[in-house]
Parts: sequence; C-alpha cells; structure tokens
Amino acid sequence: MKYKYLFLSLGFLLLLGISGCNDARKELTGDYDYYLYFSNTMDKFVTSGRFVGIGKKDQVILKTEGLELGTFVQHDQKVFLSDRTHDFVYTPHSGKIEKEKRQTKEHTGIDSVILDGKLVTLFNHGYPDTDDILYQNNLYFNNDYTIINGHIFSTGNDEQSLYILRDEEIGKLFVDRLYLSEDTLISENLGSFPNIEGSEYLIGYRLNVHENHLYGVAFDFANNRRAGLFSYSLKDSSYTFKETDREIILEDIGFSFSKGSFIYKDQLVYFSSNGTIYFIDLETAETTKKLPTNMDLSGVFIVSVIDDEHVAIATHDHDNNLIIWELDLSSLSLTEKRRVEPSLWRKQEYLYDFQVKR
Repeated sequence: MKYKYLFLSLGFLLLLGISGCNDARKELTGDYDYYLYFSNTMDKFVTSGRFVGIGKKDQVILKTEGLELGTFVQHDQKVFLSDRTHDFVYTPHSGKIEKEKRQTKEHTGIDSVILDGKLVTLFNHGYPDTDDILYQNNLYFNNDYTIINGHIFSTGNDEQSLYILRDEEIGKLFVDRLYLSEDTLISENLGSFPNIEGSEYLIGYRLNVHENHLYGVAFDFANNRRAGLFSYSLKDSSYTFKETDREIILEDIGFSFSKGSFIYKDQLVYFSSNGTIYFIDLETAETTKKLPTNMDLSGVFIVSVIDDEHVAIATHDHDNNLIIWELDLSSLSLTEKRRVEPSLWRKQEYLYDFQVKR
C-alpha cells in the first residue's frame, strides 16, 4: 500500500512539474508592442546578447551568445534572429523557440531580409584563413551559404531583392543585386563606380530602395566630407551625388548599418544625431523641412516604420534608459510612448536592432 501512495505522490509531483513548465511557457506569450536586440561587441572575449519584448510585460525572450550588429526580421507571425553560431525562430503566439546551429561561426551581423517570402541572412565572417586580405562575408539561404568577398559598405532591400554596396578591388565600389529564382539565390552585379583614395563616399545608414533607385545621404571625402544625396539608378547603373544641407555632417551619423533614414512621399527622411530630422527632396536634394526634436540621438538610435504616416524611434538617455518615441509624419508631432529601464540588458550590451511588432 505504501508503494501505491508513493507512486501517486510521484505522479502528482510530475503533474505539478508539467503544469509549471506550461506556465513558464505562457509567460513568454505576452502581448508585445516592440522587439529589441542587444549584444556586446566583438572586443569582448565572451559575447552575450538579449532578445527583448516590450509590451504589457517587458521581458527577456531569449538570451544568446550575442552578435555585434545583429538584426532580426519578422515574417509570417514569426521572428527570425541569429547569434554568432546559431539561428533562432521565435513564435510569439505559442512562445516556442527553435534553435539550429549554423555551419560557420560569424564575426558580426550585416542584414536579415525576407525575399519572396524566404529568409536571407548576411554576416561578416572577418578575414579568411588565407593570405587573402579581403573580408569574407557569408550569405545564408536554406541552411547553406555563399561567400561574398570585399568590405560591405551598405545594404538595402525591397520585397524581391537585396542590394549590396561593396569593394572588392582598390578604386571601385560594386553594386550587387541578390534575388530568388525558382528557390535558387541568384547574384547579379549591376555595375561599379570609381572610389579612388581621396574620392571616397561614405554612406550614412542603410540604402533606401525607391522607384528603381538606391538612395542615401553620403559624405564626399574629396570635398571636405561634404554631405550629399547619393542616388544609384538600378536601370542604367549610373549614380549622382547632389550636395544637400550643410548642417548635415559626418560626425552626426551613427553606425552605418543603422536604420536611420527612410523614404516618405518622394523625400528622404534623415535622422541626425544633432537631434534634427531632415526631409530631403529626392529630385533636387534640397531640404524641404527640418524638425528639431528633444530626442537624444547622440548615441545609438534606430528607426522602425509603423505605417505610411508613422514611425517609431528607439533612443537612449544619459542614464541608459531606453526611450521609444512615435513620430506622426503628417503633423510632424513627436510623442514619447515608452521608457524602459536598463535592467533587461547588461551594461556592456548595446542596442543593434529595434522593430515595431508586426
């Protein structure tokens, strides 16, 4: 009889354990409004990272090995993200997290995009184990990767294509287009343009794709780092550089892969770390509007488009609190939506991606 009670007791404890696991899983199905990706830099011997949900309950969804410049992408009610050695798929509805080890260990992230409904991820692998002095970049698709050589200056994408601006030889910048054809990733070189020493363009933030052109604010090192509207035609592989507002200076940009600009009604909306938002006409490169703000954009900040008329901006204040703002583009009104204390991430971890939940 005592064994019968023992088995019943064990069964009851097992049932409690299962129930506890289910409750823990339910804790990760909170109603989030925003997602954040934090990581420390590759300067640290041991990397670490956090994927965080902000909503009714702010919490760490996933702890990772970290990935400097790491990004994530949302598609089909799932979130896809990576650290140095693994890829993850997070399903918000169920709280399920899938983990898979990649073939290669990466140095930093570059970009994650959805092309024709499929995930494509680009990493900086660092210098290869050869005498080749070129950077090696690994482009992952369908659990396999393709090597792309050269330093990648910037990327941009639409729903069908990923565009890469890179150097593979001294004196030239190459523009590549990557797209899917019958579930095969195709790479196509669209052209190149001179980039000799002393005449180098530095692109501020990611490139924006709009009506068969790539757009961004660039700085001309041959002309005292003068700011201009950079435009590259995807039809005839030509480019233009038109000087723009002199207030826009090189020192007022963040890291180059930040999402710090976007297209709105034939204007490039450009966020400067001096706290001003510039609206630049795509045809003339003239500044049509300037919006001074009280946002602290002197550190890392990331812009996430909500819809055609609204964007969200994540910034830090001097106490390392994260502040989420919302900008109404039609009325140019700026509202502070959330303030998040830094207890959800480590002091050495930095914000590398921010998105409004889709």
